[in-house]
Amino acid sequence: MNNNILSQINDLKALSMKQLRQRWIVLFTTDPPPYSRAYLERRLAYRLQELAQGTDTARLERKMEDAAKRRLGERNHGRKTIERPVSGTRLTREWQGEEHQVTVLADGFAYRGQKYNSLSRIDPIMP
Repeated sequence: MNNNILSQINDLKALSMKQLRQRWIVLFTTDPPPYSRAYLERRLAYRLQELAQGTDTARLERKMEDAAKRRLGERNHGRKTIERPVSGTRLTREWQGEEHQVTVLADGFAYRGQKYNSLSRIDPIMP
């Protein structure tokens, strides 16, 4: 990837939300979605790379199919296997004005000093 593209990607962080939305319109020729700043930055960075390097649509379609199959999981004794983030990953979400962090463990998830077997078991209302 050339330095010009890397520079443009790096410059995205310094843009205001209004400027990011304007950049979106230039690069995608559509109105930007009402998503977070982080999403817009990531997608704009990808688009800059895509425009600079081109796309191999057949390869891209194969990668998308493979990713979808992994996401859905393969049947294993009647249960789906789910690809999970790497241990140590921190999942962050704001809910009702409070930021919540969950740490991915090798065998579950940690939230506020408690261990859970699945994300669906975590209840942010719990102390």
